[in-house]
Amino acid sequence: MFQVRKSGSEDPTWTFIPVISKSERSTFSYVTDIPKEYKPNPPAQIAYANNVFYCRQPMLAGGDYTTAWIRHREHAEDTYFISVGYNTLQSSLAATIETLSAPLLKNPQGLIDRHRNWWHQYYPLSFVSLPDARMESFYWIQQYKIASATRKTILP
Repeated sequence: MFQVRKSGSEDPTWTFIPVISKSERSTFSYVTDIPKEYKPNPPAQIAYANNVFYCRQPMLAGGDYTTAWIRHREHAEDTYFISVGYNTLQSSLAATIETLSAPLLKNPQGLIDRHRNWWHQYYPLSFVSLPDARMESFYWIQQYKIASATRKTILP
């Protein structure tokens, strides 16, 4: 989730621009052992359905991943809710769009509160104190990123 507050006559927009989906190994010129038959995944498909924008990325190996988002506009503030789905067996599109269903819009603060409560349960399980404040800050930023990118089911 992220929020944009407008002032004056501004009307900011957010645009999702997918990159070509391929192995990162192939982007480095010193990697020479990439098979000749290696191909990038098919192009991403950006679309809009059921009040949800999404970018679906099919994978040659099977399945896909989907990034979906909705915009909730209230007065001079836009709130974007974003979800990412991944499935190696079938399409992740329906499940990802379902995550951003209408009940979410009815109580966005409830979602924020649920996320904050989850974070406050998660971070003590990873607590560490380091003698270097800069490194400790870096550690906590990484913990927050991994916590935000994983499922709540990682808690015992």
